[in-house]
Parts: sequence; C-alpha cells; structure tokens
Amino acid sequence: MDPLLEQLETINGYQINDNHTISSVAFADDLLLLATTKEDAQQLLLHTEKYLHSMGMKMAATKCTSFEIKKTKNSWYIADPELHLRDGAHFPFSAADSTLTHLGGHISPWRGLHKNMGTKLEGTLHRLRSAPLKPHQKLHLLTTFIIPHFLYANTLAVLPITAIRSMDSLIRVHVKDFLHLPASNPNGLLYCSKRDGDLGIPKLETLCVTTVLRQGITLLNTFDQTTHALESTKYEQRLERLAKSARIQWPITNFRQLDAYKKNQEEELRQWGALPSKGKSIPYFADDRYGNSWLYNPTLLKPCRFLTALSLRSETTSDRVCLNKVIPQATTKCRK
Repeated sequence: MDPLLEQLETINGYQINDNHTISSVAFADDLLLLATTKEDAQQLLLHTEKYLHSMGMKMAATKCTSFEIKKTKNSWYIADPELHLRDGAHFPFSAADSTLTHLGGHISPWRGLHKNMGTKLEGTLHRLRSAPLKPHQKLHLLTTFIIPHFLYANTLAVLPITAIRSMDSLIRVHVKDFLHLPASNPNGLLYCSKRDGDLGIPKLETLCVTTVLRQGITLLNTFDQTTHALESTKYEQRLERLAKSARIQWPITNFRQLDAYKKNQEEELRQWGALPSKGKSIPYFADDRYGNSWLYNPTLLKPCRFLTALSLRSETTSDRVCLNKVIPQATTKCRK
C-alpha cells in the first residue's frame, strides 16, 4: 500500500489551506480518498483501481461508498458524486441518512461520528443479562469484550463526560442485577481491584478520559505539518473541555497528571471503607491476593456460592455474618 499512498499524494486532493492538501487516509486495508472537486476524486479513484489491478487485485465496489458535500448560500447538503470504475460501474452512494463504517466507527455523512452509544450499550447489556451463562461468565464477557469495545468507540467520538457517566451507570445497574446485588450496594465492590477483594470492573469514565487525553496530546505534539494544518477542527478545544469536566488541570504538561487521575479506584476503596456499616470489613480484605483468589478464579466456587460470597463481601445479606478470607482451596469460614 505504501507506493500507492505516495502516488496518491502527488494527485490533487482535499485542500486544507494554501500550503497543505491531503489525498488519502489509510490503515491496513481501509482507505479513504479525499478531494476538493468531483473531478479530482474521480482521478484518485481510477488511479487506485489501476494500481490494485496491476497487483492482481480489484476493488470491491459493493463494500465501498462515496458522497459529496455541496454548499448552498446558508447551508449544505449531501449529493451523489456519481463516481465510476473503469468498466463504467457506478460507485455506491452514501446518503445523508445512511452510515459508513471506518475503523470500527460509524460515520454519518451528515452528522459525523455517531455519539449516541447509550442505546447500543443498553441493548448489549440486556442480551448479556438474558444470556444462559453463569454470573462469572457474564462478568468475563463484560470486562474482556464489551467494555473494551465501547471504550474504543468512545475514544473515536470523544464523547462528553456526562454521556460516559450515563454509560457507567447503565453498566452498574445491569451488573448488580445479574449478580443479585441491591441497587444501594457500594460501587467500590465493582470498581476496586480484585487484590482488595472486589470485582475490578474497568470504569469507562476513567479509561475514556485518560485514553482520549493521552492520544490527543500525542496528536497535538506531532511534527506532521498536515496534522497541524487541521487545527481549525477545534480538536484542542474539545480536549480542553473534557479535561476540565474531569477536573484535570489544563494544559497537560506530562502524562503523570493522567496517571494520578487513573488512580480513582483507590478513592473508591477509601470512600467505601469510610461507610459506618458496610465499610467495616474493608481493611481485612485489602491487598491480599491469596485470600481473594476466588475473585481471580471464580470457578473455585459454585455459582450460587459465588453470589453468596459477593453478598457477604458487600455486607448486604440479611443475616449479620462476615465472610472471612477465602483460602486458595476455596473453603469458606463464616461466623455469626
């Protein structure tokens, strides 16, 4: 792909300013062609098709899409650029109400990156909750696949922190439901580390804020002149708003500020331990990997005992009992 990208940059592309143009954006087999005029876009497309043909490949037109932004006096609209391949085949058109997928992100020609991910997350969590799986298996799916998926999507879209917090709230509601925990259960049981006797579920707010700011600062400090020419997108202002909403000092001079913010799990544990009733057992379970081995390997306990252990751990059972540290053999000892 590298020779093709070098050739494309010699053809007229999208004019950013008087000194910079960009003709292509590529990652692996995903390729975006950009041009200021329809004629330049057609030339880029035909050159790409010719290059692929010389390599023994052809363009999968049905997996591609195109659109043209046309300006009016006070607005703009989406039109079909009517691009075609060498054999005359019409290139598919993406209308204003459609979406195209690029690097896992859903992009609308009219609205840009889709940011309403709460509905999609809620549907995913409903399917997870109703799946015929054991509680610890649902936890594994959530932490290993679902949360990383939405972390990536949120990083692309740079969502406002209020939207991210609402997604965290959705996750808490569904997790407490399939673990049979009351809604009033301390959030520390979900977010604190397994070494401290908790579930260690990643918090989207913490991960999204630190990931977006870390990538954003790296991008702003790049030496690529074309990237600097795109400052008109107000990307830096969006990063500043996100940092201030998370109470992180701006400008960010080094990543230590983000590392400090990422340690919010310790604050969750401290707040839980400060509770007059439900926080009394916190010191007895903290920093004990062996005593909390049933959290690292939930199969040490039967599913029903795993749920009971969580209830005892959070002190939400009806009886006044305290769960002692569970030894690696998964035997438990309770006392009145």
